[in-house]
Amino acid sequence: MLEIDDRGVHRLRATYAQLVYTKCRLSGQDDTAARMAVSQLLGHNRKRVTFHYIPECNDWETYRGYVDPADDHFRTL
Repeated sequence: MLEIDDRGVHRLRATYAQLVYTKCRLSGQDDTAARMAVSQLLGHNRKRVTFHYIPECNDWETYRGYVDPADDHFRTL
């Protein structure tokens, strides 16, 4: 596990990753496709890097209320 402080820029990246992942899942993408989309948006090209931001057993539907899959922007948290 990476020893990254959960405040600041990395916390923002994690929040962004989780919301993008949720939006992808709500739009019908499976786990692999959603993780690859997140990986590429974060400047990576590996699904593996997303597991730091989005746990393997992520209950992505928890974030459903924060994301509108038809909108290009996230709702205000």
